[in-house]
Amino acid sequence: MRLLTEKNLKALDEHSYTATDDSFACWMLCPWWNFAFRFVPANTSPNSLTCIGLLGSVVCCALTAVYSPNLTGEAPNWVYLLTGFGIFWHQTFDALDGKQCRRVGRYNGPIELIFDHGCDALSSTLFFVAVSNGLQQGSNINLWLVTFYTGHLTFYSVQWRSMITGSVHFARFDVTETQLVTILTMILTGVMGSKFWAYEIGIFSLYLRDVMSLSAIFVAFANLIENLKAIHKHSLSFRTVSTLIFGQVLFAISLAFTHESIRNDGLLISYGLFIGFFIAKQNNRILVAQMVGNYEVSFRDNSAIPVIVFACYAGIGTVYNTANFLNARTMILICCAISGLDMTQHFCRISSEIARHYDIGIFKIKPGERTFDKIK
Repeated sequence: MRLLTEKNLKALDEHSYTATDDSFACWMLCPWWNFAFRFVPANTSPNSLTCIGLLGSVVCCALTAVYSPNLTGEAPNWVYLLTGFGIFWHQTFDALDGKQCRRVGRYNGPIELIFDHGCDALSSTLFFVAVSNGLQQGSNINLWLVTFYTGHLTFYSVQWRSMITGSVHFARFDVTETQLVTILTMILTGVMGSKFWAYEIGIFSLYLRDVMSLSAIFVAFANLIENLKAIHKHSLSFRTVSTLIFGQVLFAISLAFTHESIRNDGLLISYGLFIGFFIAKQNNRILVAQMVGNYEVSFRDNSAIPVIVFACYAGIGTVYNTANFLNARTMILICCAISGLDMTQHFCRISSEIARHYDIGIFKIKPGERTFDKIK
């Protein structure tokens, strides 16, 4: 069964990528991006560059899972330095794929937009997990979850705003600025050690790690409010965000019931990935909705199934001892795997259907293929 109808695919012809960028950090990095772009072969697919950039977040998250599954800062210092480099790596290739799109005539290409924003949604989760370990955020799971939710809801609101207004908006302090601050934070962690963030500020009885989390929440919340105001001026339908909110509520309730098992069994990373896969799927759905115009973002979606199943398991476990036949580790890993597979198959099916519609390659530039050069 196809995900996109013929009407949806025809609507892609009318789609044009537009963006307003108020970021003040991009101009500082442009010379570096221009220099690095000189080494990109002319016939390279932009999606290949996107996937290479994604590898940085995968490696950093994998190392964090090996050394500190509870995100309490137990990894060696070089892991934090590598995380900082991984963010810089991803940031660079994220800029290079856009430049390559312009060079090969795919600036407005639908597959490139799917890959770029889809990989950004996934990498944001992977890097959040790695950075959380450096800041010892696993020591305060509730604050960790609020930080996670606020950041991802802000990312989602950008796509929501673009669907309503027809233009992607980047604030003064947005993705690039956040990445630069995070890189410096990881360098500091690599030099000083993760215990540096356990320093307690006596006046407020807060740890430095809590101050960093609260600062991130404040910035993300400010951008979220700005996006919601822009959405409200046009149309504010919570049906668009209903599945995401429903899932996040269930995740929070499930965590309240199972936080001891998650902490004791070293499952915080697995739970974070479970949440991240679900949110990445929702980001991909709303991006497609923005591209095809009339693609309905319905409440019903397969991504909610593993979330509901785990919530039921967590709730039943408070009444009956379910650990005797199915423990939390097994349940989280199963649901996380199902969520990841669901996100992946949706991503691949959408990309394949668009590629077949336009007869273009996903990872290869075909001679004489159609170009997408509409720029506003």
